Amino acid sequence: MRLRNKPGSLDYLKNNKDYFLPSEKIIEKNYFNKNFNEKPLYLEIGTGKGNFIIKHAIEEKNKNFLALEKYSTVLMIAIKKLEKLENKLSNIKLICEDARDLSLIFEDNSLDGIYINFPDPWPKSGHKKRRLMHNSFLKQYHSLLKKGAFIEFKSDQKHLYDFWFEEIESMSSFYKVVGKSEDLHSEEKVKFTTEYEKKFTSLGNPIYFLKLEVLK
Repeated sequence: MRLRNKPGSLDYLKNNKDYFLPSEKIIEKNYFNKNFNEKPLYLEIGTGKGNFIIKHAIEEKNKNFLALEKYSTVLMIAIKKLEKLENKLSNIKLICEDARDLSLIFEDNSLDGIYINFPDPWPKSGHKKRRLMHNSFLKQYHSLLKKGAFIEFKSDQKHLYDFWFEEIESMSSFYKVVGKSEDLHSEEKVKFTTEYEKKFTSLGNPIYFLKLEVLK
């Protein structure tokens, strides 16, 4: 179960000037183009406690990373991990926003890649539109991603993996599948993992993986 917001957590984030980006900054026109250098820009939606995206930032200094999380309490944990690092990272920022508001945050054609790891599966059929791979989200991502950019998804839910393919069929002129697996860790050594991923693989659960490339 994901941690919900606790009193004081958002204030804690706002007081961190090194890693947190408050709403009033990110809604500025063309903020990321003005304030980030020319390095490629990658976004993780639903960053959780930050293991995945922080490791990327540490090991890939030639890239910029943004971690988006809806719940301030969870994001506070990620910030604390960054604060404990021996060397400050200059290529990662954290955002406390809802994924439905991405078009208000980013310019079109501004992202080089999107990671979506173990999102809420919203298992009830009436909640399909809330799934981060629903057609409405795919359209939004496409506007923000550059041609040749990618989206990567991971989940432990087979029904969600099947749902992804159903949604992609209607977007075949915009995306193509360039990678997929129904048991990712049995097929290759995975370098960047999330907290959920470590937990599920330790229990022997398969990890479902899908990678899309933006065509136009």
